[in-house]
Parts: sequence; structure tokens; C-alpha cells
Amino acid sequence: MSDKFNIADGINRTCSCKTLNSELLAKQLEKYQDIFNSRPNLFSSTMAFISESEVQKMKTLIETIEKVVENESFQETVINKSPKIAHQDFHTRGVFMGYDFHINEDGPQLIEINTNAGGALLNAELARAQHDCCIEVAFDKKIEEKFVHMFRNEWNLQRPKKS
Repeated sequence: MSDKFNIADGINRTCSCKTLNSELLAKQLEKYQDIFNSRPNLFSSTMAFISESEVQKMKTLIETIEKVVENESFQETVINKSPKIAHQDFHTRGVFMGYDFHINEDGPQLIEINTNAGGALLNAELARAQHDCCIEVAFDKKIEEKFVHMFRNEWNLQRPKKS
């Protein structure tokens, strides 16, 4: 399928499903009420879909960045310009290492690389406040289990092996 028209474009043009249960989300976010109240447009009630080719472009860019970061020369340059606290190797990549993209007519554009949890818990709440509107849409309502698994893995990587 060409990039000019793909399944994602078709769904974006024809699907007007509102998947978000705003009342449920508001109830779930009571503990974050200051965030929710100060940013009423933080969550959209509709979705945007992306094509496989856009996903592949993002994956390719992420793989390229990660190869550069693994390069010893790059690491040496960064370490030499970093404060001493940054010189320790933690042997992990970080549970919530994330790459944020915006999609426009030129395709995916990397806007930032995050190394922290950011909105992970808010997104877990968002997923639970959704209903599946069509076969192409299915939400992971148990994402926190995956978060816990990732944290445990990171924890184990940080701990010295007992001999």
C-alpha cells in the first residue's frame, strides 16, 4: 500500500469514534486533579492512527540513535563533557526510555528523547478509561503489570550478582 493512502489514513478519515470515557478518566485522575484541571486538553477523546511505514521510519531512527549511543567514541566524548556523577555505568537503558514523535505531511519527526517515567502512569489511567470502538483499536488495560516487570528487570540489572 502506498504512503499516499494507507490503512491508518483511511481510519483517520472515516473513524469518528470517541473512545474516551471522560467521566471515568476524571474519576481515576482525582489523585492528579491539579494536572487534570490545569490541562483540560491533556487527553483527546479521539485517536490518530499511524501507518506501518511511519512505524518503520520511527524504528529505524531509534535503532540509529541507539547504535550511535553504543559507540565507544561517542560515549567517551559525552563522558569527557559530563559531570563526574554521570560517569557511572548503571548497565541499564532505563525503564521509560522514550522517543517522542510528531507526525506531519513529511512523516514522523523526532521532537525529544525522554529518559524518565513522564506520563506513563497517566497513560495507564487513560488506557483504562477507553473502550474499544473498532477491530483496529484495542487498549492494554493491564499496562502497569508490564511497568512492574520492567522495573524489576532494571532492579535486577543494578544489583550485583551473588557468587
